[in-house]
Amino acid sequence: CGRIEPIKGVRELIMAFASIEAYSDMKLLIVGGSSNLDSSQNMYLQNIQAVAKPLANRVIFAGYQQYNSIPSILKLCDISVIPSICEEALPLSAIESLASGLPLIITKSGGMPEVVNDECAIIIEKNNNLVNNLANAIISLYHDKEKRLKMSASAVKQSNKFGKDRFASEFFKTLCEF
Repeated sequence: CGRIEPIKGVRELIMAFASIEAYSDMKLLIVGGSSNLDSSQNMYLQNIQAVAKPLANRVIFAGYQQYNSIPSILKLCDISVIPSICEEALPLSAIESLASGLPLIITKSGGMPEVVNDECAIIIEKNNNLVNNLANAIISLYHDKEKRLKMSASAVKQSNKFGKDRFASEFFKTLCEF
């Protein structure tokens, strides 16, 4: 879920998904447009749709969705993959996935590793092996239902650290220290 642009690693995710074609029951749901408020086509979106075309109905582009639809969409999923290749500050999609109880696969990007832990996420390097690393992590979770269930429970627990009451409390506590 999120903006579809080169720094988000969506192309790499589709390439990883294509490399695990033996798992024909897997589906990849891509939610988002070329910007938060506009699902219009752009060259990058056209490019990744072309990369996904041979995968037929295994890759679903849902386009831009209203924010209040995201929890329902996430409930359709078994895992969440955030393959950013930039230095993400703190993507809301990671916290939304945690709150939805989804095990995560994320890249070691910016603040993302600070949001999760090894109990709820697989953190991979965003190096030259990114596509392979993504594919291996997806396959790993696919084959280990028990691990997915444990990660799911840990994800919900981890999401509690990002509730508005705790955020406000920590924010004001920090302000009072100055």
